[in-house]
Amino acid sequence: MLMYILGGIDLISSLVLLFGKQLNLPATFFMFFAFLLFAKCLMGMLKDFASWIDLICGILLLLSIPLILPFAVKIVASAFLIQKGLFSFIEL
Repeated sequence: MLMYILGGIDLISSLVLLFGKQLNLPATFFMFFAFLLFAKCLMGMLKDFASWIDLICGILLLLSIPLILPFAVKIVASAFLIQKGLFSFIEL
């Protein structure tokens, strides 16, 4: 059950990263999902690659508030988050 929630956070965060500026979402929305990704990052204690993805995407979410990030950077980061989110829904 927890894996589904964490995967949902990844999927929603990737959508916020990709389309947040176009939808004119408030800065608190970006900050909320960035801090959720930071909390997920601390769960892994930066020992695995997935925790590093969470950390980098959280930083990119925070940077996307004052800056306009290149679309290629947002695509790559969102692709990693979407992949993590989809794999968390697969039951082994």
